[in-house]
Amino acid sequence: MKKLISGIFILFLMATVGYCQEQTQTFQTVTVVKVIDGDTLKLSSGEIVRLLGIDCAEDAYTPAEAEYLNVGKKWKRGPDSLKQAKQARGFVKNVVEGKKVFLEFDVQKKDKYGRLLAYVWYEYPDEKSPLPYMEMQTIEINGVKRGITLLNVLIIGKGYASVMTIAPNVKYADLFQQLYLEARENKRGFWARE
Repeated sequence: MKKLISGIFILFLMATVGYCQEQTQTFQTVTVVKVIDGDTLKLSSGEIVRLLGIDCAEDAYTPAEAEYLNVGKKWKRGPDSLKQAKQARGFVKNVVEGKKVFLEFDVQKKDKYGRLLAYVWYEYPDEKSPLPYMEMQTIEINGVKRGITLLNVLIIGKGYASVMTIAPNVKYADLFQQLYLEARENKRGFWARE
């Protein structure tokens, strides 16, 4: 049964990726200057990006971040959440902090806090995909073809996030749910201790 489900999932993923590759996509190129937490990035423009479809643990915002996000007092979290938040932030920081990324928007471009809502693609430095089921796309930037992959997929597939889909931004919702279940089943990231 597991093999059948895995096979169906791989076919679904291939169809999803094929669909994405056939589309003419417009990406906004930006530079990440700081990883605030596992699903929130600060750009060189000063804008904040909230990654769509995933949810990572947060520890606490600095007073400036809390003011910018309009969340009031500095949030405090329990010890498990703090540890998970640190792991997720560290993982994402190693992948994209200080690097150019490419934003893909869904239906809504901003949330009620003024943050950009996006799927974040990044240039993967190796021709081999970081996850066995993860496909890369090729885009052309200034005449140069580059292999990019979806950060949101990497984070959830490695087990550092849960699914958080809020309509109408549902483009990759089914894929994220499958990756979340697969990461838990294979005890990756946060699920390793279950």
